[in-house]
Amino acid sequence: MRRLYVIHHGLENRRSHFYGEGLGWIAACRERGIEFRLYVHRRATPDIIEQLRAHGSFRHRAGTASIARLKGESSADHAVMERWFAEDCAALEAEGVGQDDVIVVTFASEIEVMGMALWLAQMPPEQRPRLAFIFHREPCLNLVMQEDRAGVNADFSDFMAAVAELKSVISPERMSFLATTPHLAGLLRLVAQHPCAQAPHPSIYLAEDVLAAEPEPRVHVRAPGQLRLEKGSAILAEVLLRFAEARPGRALSVQANDQADASEMAQQLSACKSPFSVYYGQLSHAQYQRRVVASDIVLLPYDWRRYPLRGSGVFSEAVGFGVPTVVPDRTWMADNLRAGLGAGTIFEEQSVASILKALLHASDDLTALRERARGTMQQWRRKHSIAALLEAVLRSPAKA
Repeated sequence: MRRLYVIHHGLENRRSHFYGEGLGWIAACRERGIEFRLYVHRRATPDIIEQLRAHGSFRHRAGTASIARLKGESSADHAVMERWFAEDCAALEAEGVGQDDVIVVTFASEIEVMGMALWLAQMPPEQRPRLAFIFHREPCLNLVMQEDRAGVNADFSDFMAAVAELKSVISPERMSFLATTPHLAGLLRLVAQHPCAQAPHPSIYLAEDVLAAEPEPRVHVRAPGQLRLEKGSAILAEVLLRFAEARPGRALSVQANDQADASEMAQQLSACKSPFSVYYGQLSHAQYQRRVVASDIVLLPYDWRRYPLRGSGVFSEAVGFGVPTVVPDRTWMADNLRAGLGAGTIFEEQSVASILKALLHASDDLTALRERARGTMQQWRRKHSIAALLEAVLRSPAKA
């Protein structure tokens, strides 16, 4: 391999995991002595472009394709995104990408697979690079999953067509598929009729001195990350209110999306019998992780039906910092807790009663859970990091 080109087109600002992962790719490639190019979204802020020495190249934002389909947008909308992705790959050509290089497409979907096929079709065969696609989500958000996660009902035709198109322009031996959970990897192997390895979750963990530089006030229960319906936004306030009634005086904290969401959540919690805080806005990655570290319990009241195949960056960082978690059953998060990685409690359904029961259990058993969580954090960090993901890419067929 001559150079590694990483398309990290979800990165626009400091608000999400994309920013931390951008930092992680830079550090991991520097550590391995790999020549590296980073390509982000066109709307990436100037400070990010400068700090990461990135190219603001892509109009299509990672993660929006399947969400658009879920909202009922047509195949024509997808075709536009595919064309954008193909056209914007010209930025890599300008940097001299060739057959001895590897392109990593992070947060891939059918859009990126088809867009890559359209771009490569216009390139001389002897110039086409090797490819590695990293999948975080199922190739159809409308899927209905059996409770044992052994079967699905979904339309994968767009994804299958994209894979077929890609195989028509590049040898299957020159493209690698990696998925961040074992259940997702298994599904993709079946749907794509192509090998798909399980990949480490791309987490980074800031150094203790960085986290200690501006410590955050400790809270007992924190619900970090974006407030969304699939993440329990509709019932979170009720869970916290009832927890405060049962265990009054234990500090609570919620991260909201914006001022409007924060005001609504604060109003819902106004009668709370415990101190609480609601914050919003663009957090730096360091500030976000400081708040995770300053938590006794990280509460993830997610709907398992939306997460049967997906991982969670919030969960990964919590486990990597030795913080107990409360997570939904039938998910990658619960699988890891049962396997002895991290510590916490598991709720069966996304309901107030079920989540509250698990949260009370975690609170009452906090000392033992914290000891177990801290006992596995280093093992988790070795297994799930950008550095581990880079090694998985280098081991994949695309390396040769």
